[in-house]
Amino acid sequence: MNFKKYILGLLVTLFFSVPSFAEKIDFFGKGEVVVKGAGKVFKVGDNIVGIAVKQIITGTNGKFAIIGRSMGNAEVTGVRNVYSELKSVQKLDVEIFDAASLTGIWKTKFDDALIEFSQQTNNWTKKLTNQELLQLKMYKVNKGWAQKLVDEGYTILDMGDFNNLGFSAFYSMEKATIFK
Repeated sequence: MNFKKYILGLLVTLFFSVPSFAEKIDFFGKGEVVVKGAGKVFKVGDNIVGIAVKQIITGTNGKFAIIGRSMGNAEVTGVRNVYSELKSVQKLDVEIFDAASLTGIWKTKFDDALIEFSQQTNNWTKKLTNQELLQLKMYKVNKGWAQKLVDEGYTILDMGDFNNLGFSAFYSMEKATIFK
């Protein structure tokens, strides 16, 4: 048997028999990763509420998480808007590091850390240095949550720094934890 035909046959077998095979590699050489989960397909570059997906980690549990540099607010689109789109409109099992999304022990940890964060920032009027941020409970809880996503097999969509806000200790830590 010709070696090239053997390898091609092996690849075709893998492609059709292992559902995640084509999802985890750039099989077609298009520079994109396709993720399938809960009946939904995402790829790098897809726009969700006007924000392009920058990178993806393929999960195994059917759940999604979203990270990005800006959570957003009433005036600025952010991760919360992507979350709302995927949760409410597309009906996916998705979470973000936010009080409105977290449940159970993670909600309790978040709420506890939020009290300290509010105190340290004088109710969000004082900007903390990166060194100060690294010492907060909120930073530690966020890091634990990011690790949980990896450990539990979430599909993670990284929306990047779409508002060009620059460095963030929290977002940088999430990326370092998730995309090791």
